[in-house]
Amino acid sequence: MRIVSHSDRRGFTLIELLVVIAIIAILIGLLLPAVQKVREAAARTTCQNNIKQLGLAAHNFHSANNKFPDGAWASGIAYGNSDLVRLLPYIEQDNIAKNYDYSQPWWGSANNVTVASNRIKTMMCPSDPNNGGQPGSGNPMGLSNYHGNSGIWYDRSGKDGMFDDLLNTGRRLEAVSDGTSNTALYAEVANGTLTGGAAKHRISDCYETTVSQPYSQLTFAQLQTARGELLAKDWQAANVPWGGDWRYKGYPYVEGSPWRAWYNHLLPPNKPCWVPQDAATWWSIVVPASSYHSGGANVCMADGSVRFVTDSINMDAWMAAGSRNGGEAINLD
Repeated sequence: MRIVSHSDRRGFTLIELLVVIAIIAILIGLLLPAVQKVREAAARTTCQNNIKQLGLAAHNFHSANNKFPDGAWASGIAYGNSDLVRLLPYIEQDNIAKNYDYSQPWWGSANNVTVASNRIKTMMCPSDPNNGGQPGSGNPMGLSNYHGNSGIWYDRSGKDGMFDDLLNTGRRLEAVSDGTSNTALYAEVANGTLTGGAAKHRISDCYETTVSQPYSQLTFAQLQTARGELLAKDWQAANVPWGGDWRYKGYPYVEGSPWRAWYNHLLPPNKPCWVPQDAATWWSIVVPASSYHSGGANVCMADGSVRFVTDSINMDAWMAAGSRNGGEAINLD
């Protein structure tokens, strides 16, 4: 009988080992994109469900109050309480809402500041990487990826959206003469980075700029002209206001203003956010819909339906979707 010595046992050669490692690497390379696609598909579905829940909440609010919530509600307050904070009881957040004093701004009482600091899962898209960061020192920052439609370009288009800063101006369904299926109610907006000194980002930051159109109510043609000017600008060469520290887009969700909780339709989805350098034109900030989903953003229409609007949407149709009563002959269908 032959005795097998250790030297007779055959193991992997170096070449065989390298081949096995190469095969494993190839398999991982093939599987990883598939896993990432599945993960993003799940995140996008969650995001669509979130914005759908807000749309349903807004309609339940309408049923109870015969109007949608005001965009910025508080007596004598320039930056009033947002429509989102009014919806808290309608998205199973009664325990938070009951501690909120709606007659005061979010910074007006200690309880309001506490409510403003809550991060509510229904208001956050899992695809936005900025949602996991911590609030800045001394800044209570609950946030939302779902902003209310403030019109084509807020007051420059005549406050023609679903939300604005006028007290008790919650819109009724019958006021949406363009049709609820043709008018946006909420859309995704990427949140700011909250990171001082971080590299500029195309959709999470806002940038200083100027436009030739006057600060007054503009015609549709003038809005188109302003859109063309902004589309031609290079965000990479522009400054983030206040020396790069102005990075709180979407924070806090309880403040009703174009920067915090609203968006507009002057630019198509996933274009940069622009803020005029002239302080007098603060309310004409241009905040497009935006997301970290590939190719577009989720939008909830005024009839409660949700659709994914692509970056390549017809720009005039997208502008028209921001107006509740503009009478435009174009729609998203």
